[in-house]
Amino acid sequence: MKAERLAGMAALCLTLSLVLPSAARSQTAEERYLAARDAAIERFTPERVPNVGTAEVESEGKARAELESLIQGAVGPVSPPDAFEPDGFNVSTLFSGDIDFGKLDGLAFEADGGDTRLVVTSRSLLEKWLQAKWQDPKLRIPVEAAAKSETFYLRALGSDAAILRYADLPLGIPDASAILAARTQDTPPMEADEVLMTVLRGDRVFLASARIEAPVAVASCTKAREAAEADLARFESAEIKPGPRNSAALERAIRTREQIETDFLSCFAECAPKEPAFAGALRAAKQLLDRVVPR
Repeated sequence: MKAERLAGMAALCLTLSLVLPSAARSQTAEERYLAARDAAIERFTPERVPNVGTAEVESEGKARAELESLIQGAVGPVSPPDAFEPDGFNVSTLFSGDIDFGKLDGLAFEADGGDTRLVVTSRSLLEKWLQAKWQDPKLRIPVEAAAKSETFYLRALGSDAAILRYADLPLGIPDASAILAARTQDTPPMEADEVLMTVLRGDRVFLASARIEAPVAVASCTKAREAAEADLARFESAEIKPGPRNSAALERAIRTREQIETDFLSCFAECAPKEPAFAGALRAAKQLLDRVVPR
């Protein structure tokens, strides 16, 4: 009986030795990439790397280089569109404390001196990126809804300034969304000068951004905003003085400014399609679509 048990155990070990490597080999390129990415992110959290010096930066760079080789297999071969140059791995940092942390997993390209950018990924990678544990909770939504969100483009493409959505740009084709936008580190600009788009083609996803030659402005919205801001400036001059007793007036001024900006963007989204420059922005969006997405 003892010999039989030993023989049975040997057979089981042999079976496992054959099955386990087979299971490892069956792991997809995407699964290998995601496992490596998540492990790398865990290595470079502020808790594990409280002080970032030369050695840590070099280690992080090597980890990203390894991920770049894996992302190419996960996304598959991508031929740069005409006039675009490869710009490497879209993920620019693994340090979760960095402002650009968490950019979309994909391959990046650029044209026009960097004014036009393209990121190519797979739908599966995009869906998993939207659900990542470190993701902005506002982006844990379906792909189609995310593609109309300014937060989506800020997180996916990265920026040292906020991205504001001014109006939708109707491309008139399925599985393609575009917005008219502007970037700012302060208050919303009076005009929008950028097109951002997401296009789904089978399992491929294309994210693109481009500056437009003729920015879009809406005179009536600008006039209403300037008048409201002038009223606010008079209130601040009269009511906000140095000292702790002005907290209520200061809070009122902050709320008023936020409302002015919200009203301006709402006005812009409603009125911009009637502006002559809007037609130019829409043409620019369709030209960008033709440039970046294979037909």
